[in-house]
Amino acid sequence: KNGDLKSALQALADTSPSKHVRELAKQFADLTGTTKLTTKKNLKTKDGRRAAGLFDPETNTITLDTDAGINTHTLMHEMTHAGASAAVADPKSAAARDLKKLRVNGSATSSEIS
Repeated sequence: KNGDLKSALQALADTSPSKHVRELAKQFADLTGTTKLTTKKNLKTKDGRRAAGLFDPETNTITLDTDAGINTHTLMHEMTHAGASAAVADPKSAAARDLKKLRVNGSATSSEIS
């Protein structure tokens, strides 16, 4: 189904020849939440560089380049960004608690963490 991130990950979990990819795709499929999946021809970063894929935390959207990004590596890579973003945004997550400790203890500035 076009734009259905969960289905794309479930398809990888069902068909990948790599056991590691199958297991990780299954776990990612359970974590998609409201993350959207889109495609775009000639995808570019904000500074104009070509990109196979991008994750935008502001819109919670993974965008894959129609020519270079529709592949296992790019989808899994961008889903890792989406998962990390969700974990840091959830104040109950271990990642968010650890990040808060770093900020409170002065061990890292927000620019170092970003």
